[in-house]
Amino acid sequence: MPNSFDWILWPIEATDFIETYWEKQFVHIRRNEPDYYRDVFSIAMFEEALVRNPPSLSWVSADQSSRTQLTPNRGYNSSDVNRAIEAFSTGSTIILDALHKHFPPLRRLCVELEGLLGIRFQANAYLTPPGRQGFRPHYDTHDVLVIQIHGSKKWRVGEEAFKYPLLAHNDIPGSRTIGSNYEEFSLEAGDALYIPRGVVHEAISESGTSLHITLGILGYTWADVVASCVARAIDGNPALRESLPLRYDRDQLDPALSERIVELIQKIAEPDNVTKSLECFMDECLKAYEGGLEGKLSTLILLESDSKLQEYRLSGANSFGEVLRDKDQVIVRCTDKEVIFPAQAEVAVRSCLEAQMAKPAELDRGNLEWSEFAVVVKRLAREGLLTAKD
Repeated sequence: MPNSFDWILWPIEATDFIETYWEKQFVHIRRNEPDYYRDVFSIAMFEEALVRNPPSLSWVSADQSSRTQLTPNRGYNSSDVNRAIEAFSTGSTIILDALHKHFPPLRRLCVELEGLLGIRFQANAYLTPPGRQGFRPHYDTHDVLVIQIHGSKKWRVGEEAFKYPLLAHNDIPGSRTIGSNYEEFSLEAGDALYIPRGVVHEAISESGTSLHITLGILGYTWADVVASCVARAIDGNPALRESLPLRYDRDQLDPALSERIVELIQKIAEPDNVTKSLECFMDECLKAYEGGLEGKLSTLILLESDSKLQEYRLSGANSFGEVLRDKDQVIVRCTDKEVIFPAQAEVAVRSCLEAQMAKPAELDRGNLEWSEFAVVVKRLAREGLLTAKD
């Protein structure tokens, strides 16, 4: 069974995508399979998410001149949802942001992608009436994967307006025009589209209503790592916290000042500071990863008693862990941790991680006794690598 990243990109191989397209150029993945993404999202799911009060509800007017945005903590309710539906009927695009925090199928998709790639993902949904446009030409400050759920949109993808933009670079002069050098194509239901950050694009729905999901890829940059080094050096070096001279002005920009700046930069670049900063940075990245939470609490409650274990159906999170054999132990290596078992548990561990709604009796325990197998199941559940349902 392919993992979620392979599934989104098919028929392009993940390695080919990374080598050829990632942060280099856009790619339109054509399939002619309208129902390809039906298990992830649909018009019915959009409506369900809408009436549930999603994290963020907004709509863009038909002429793109205004955007009304509401969030639950500002007190929006069913009457506001009805306002959004009425706005849609007059040409507005409805946008549900941050569905990865709210809607289980998209949450699971983003969590799996994060586990596979080690970077954060977000999911926003866009419902656009026939012949309408949600946004004028623009570029994003993060890479995006667009998956077309329903209907079709005519896309125009232009040139790169700004190389590797960050949030501070979201409105560079000239970035709001598509120009004359662009590619135009229809994104049909079941298709996917990858656009690197900084590339100008726009989309207009065609003869019917269009629904697509934009997966925002929130990668880390070298600037993030360097900022971590600077922050740690500031904490550990009083010289970096020292005030500039009083009456500091251009007349004082002499060689001595330049030499002082070079000296301080060298403190930031000291090997010990760089190494420890990188370790702290990676730890913070792992803390942001939320894999293995879906169903974890209910599973732990179900597995309190060994006597009922055989009644449950187990599902593993094989995409989150790589199983490695190392002498007398088996290591499940995940994005944020390593889980270690004795070597004799290898068959049982692999069987559990690959399980899909399987009863324990259907799984291969290897040479383990039932009581030993139950220990493996509970350990995987505690680590968020296995769920149980009754």
